[in-house]
Amino acid sequence: MLSKGFTLAVRARKLRIKPYIPKPEGDPSRIREGFFTRDEVDRLCAHLPDVLADVVRFLFCSAWRVGEVRTLEWRNYDRTEGAIRLRPERSKTKRGRVLPLVGELAAIIARRVDARRLDCPHIFHDQGHPIGDFRKAWRAACAAVGLSGRIVHDLRRSGVRHLIHAGVDPHTVMAFSGHRTPSMLKRYHIIALDDLRAAAAKGDTYSGESSATVVALTSGTRRERGE
Repeated sequence: MLSKGFTLAVRARKLRIKPYIPKPEGDPSRIREGFFTRDEVDRLCAHLPDVLADVVRFLFCSAWRVGEVRTLEWRNYDRTEGAIRLRPERSKTKRGRVLPLVGELAAIIARRVDARRLDCPHIFHDQGHPIGDFRKAWRAACAAVGLSGRIVHDLRRSGVRHLIHAGVDPHTVMAFSGHRTPSMLKRYHIIALDDLRAAAAKGDTYSGESSATVVALTSGTRRERGE
């Protein structure tokens, strides 16, 4: 609250700068909980209208914010390069991003091209109208697949976790999701029970000895060795 008060004071020009106020380690308000697996996303989408299913899949695959996806327009689509370009003014961090359309992302945009309307600039639309609040449909779909209590923002952190588990390096994941610092990204990389179980299994089978193969060095030149 104190930090927010100083922020508001600076915005109101009551103060010139905001003093540094460190946050306590392990602040529970900053812990992110809740995520979807890819299979759960597929099951969820089966209970949503087609356009909302495409929005949900896009959110998961891109790890973008829902507000950024809602406002995407066809002018953001680069057909030549096969990419979506998010304009800085539409980004929460005021930094533009480029999203390559590969695999499922490309399939989503292909479906939206088929559903495109000349009287609507938005990539995702409901019969020509921008996508608004779909929490009612979201809650019903979550309840239908036994995932009540999940929120739409869970798709963003789920997308981050999915990319990291796929072997994508954190720096590239940040380029995907738009996180500006590794610490912000870390809050979204949720460790699930299955992750801990896999780690425990690796520890259980590790003998403490290196499994690397040792190759003896040879002496002399290749001519002296008759190679």
